[in-house]
Amino acid sequence: MKAFGETLSAWRLVLLLILLVSGLGSAWLLRSLESGRVRPPGHVPFYEPDMYMTHPEILTMDETGRLVRRLVAERLSRYPGENTVELVRPRVTLLQGARQPLRVRAEQGWLVSGDQVAFLHGDVHLEQTTAGGESVFSARTERVGVLLDAEYAQTGAEVALHRGRVQLRALGMVAHLGEGRLEFARHLQTRITPVRDE
Repeated sequence: MKAFGETLSAWRLVLLLILLVSGLGSAWLLRSLESGRVRPPGHVPFYEPDMYMTHPEILTMDETGRLVRRLVAERLSRYPGENTVELVRPRVTLLQGARQPLRVRAEQGWLVSGDQVAFLHGDVHLEQTTAGGESVFSARTERVGVLLDAEYAQTGAEVALHRGRVQLRALGMVAHLGEGRLEFARHLQTRITPVRDE
């Protein structure tokens, strides 16, 4: 019986050593992967871009070949793990049929959903002008989401809008750009500059 007990203790010792070596090896591998020293071949983490461009200009055409959107940025970075595109100082021009184009610029932005949705933030400026360069309206906010194909924009942030003689401040805005219609969630202030008789 003594031999059986000694054999059992030897197996316990061997099993304990195997578990200890496996645990230390796993800890080393985890630390190496987290520090970036060891990476599987072809692996690109979701937080690192797999591609970037400086000063890109991206033109989008409709099915007839007519230009419908122009995107320019200082830098574009694509993140494959999240399927998103980061933009630095983006400028988007939406050409709305026969109407005046809408220009949107921001400090930073993200394109998601197959580049159909743009989330822009940091001093976002939306402006629509006539062919002669006269402002139809301009709006400033801190962040806005734009459905590029639907000509729709929305924000929950404060908006300062200037249209002709009217200056308006509101909290939250929905813009149906294709229809030329703006809706505001909460009106804060309106100022109308009087017409001066000369």
